[in-house]
Order: sequence, then C-alpha cells, then structure tokens
Amino acid sequence: MMNLGDSIGEFKAMKSFKAVQKIELVGQSFEIEDRINKKKYLLKQENDIDNKKYYTISSEDRQIGEIKQLEVKNILNFELSYKNRTFQINGEIKKLSGKTYGFLYEIKDGNRSICKVFKELKYFMSEYEISINREFGFIDDPIFITTGVFIDSILRENGYQYK
Repeated sequence: MMNLGDSIGEFKAMKSFKAVQKIELVGQSFEIEDRINKKKYLLKQENDIDNKKYYTISSEDRQIGEIKQLEVKNILNFELSYKNRTFQINGEIKKLSGKTYGFLYEIKDGNRSICKVFKELKYFMSEYEISINREFGFIDDPIFITTGVFIDSILRENGYQYK
C-alpha cells in the first residue's frame, strides 16, 4: 500500500502494464507496454470488413493476433485469433433495477473459460477487473491486457464510459 508521501515515480513503477492511445488519422491504435518483460504491443484498428470492427495485435513489427467483430453493431461478441487458434469473446450487459452498471466479457476456448474482463461503470472513472484461468496457459498476459483495451475502446465508442 502506498503512503501519501510516496513519489509518483514509485507509483508508476509498481504498474506492470501501460496503455496509451496513439494519434491516428483514421481509426484508433493503442500502444500497450509490458513493463516487466520490456516489450511493446500495438493494438490497431484496421479497415472495417463489411462494417464489422477489425483490430490487429502486433509486437516487434510482426502481427501476432487479431480481434474481429462477429456481427455489425453487436458490441458483445467478438473473435480473438492468436497463435493459430481462435477464441470467442462473449459479453453480457449487467443491469440492476433496469440500469446498466457494467459489462462482463469472457474469453473462451470452446466451453472452457480462460479469462473474464469486467468493466464497472462508475462515476468519474473506468475500472476493470481481469481474471485469468492460469491452468490454460496458452495466451500470454499482454494479450489479455490488449483485449481489455480493445473492449474499453469498443464500449467508449458506443457511449459506455464513466458516468
């Protein structure tokens, strides 16, 4: 736990990943820095295919994965391709008394859950929880973080950000 007297530099050093949106003329791109392994990843929106969202994931100038929207205007179902395998990303809107309070996305390999990303809509901030099934071990942590950044981008684009 940090004390109020700790420096901002010490606080930043504690974080494992850093995501920064890059300026693009068309589409969006995000640089995700894995501070522990000293690697950078690029999540980049490519030209949409049949009006469906399509993003690539690159590292060291080499494409290592992609995320595709399955249906036009459906922000709950996507497909992640990584290491020559395809995974489903299925979302669910969480409501309480008829009001949306969050989104739960699950990355699955068939019927097997390998990661859950929960975004809670809070006042003045966005907060995420990412739970990873460590028994699976096929997908590297930066890909889960990159997928979380992708989900955030899609939700913000559709008006779901902090209240």
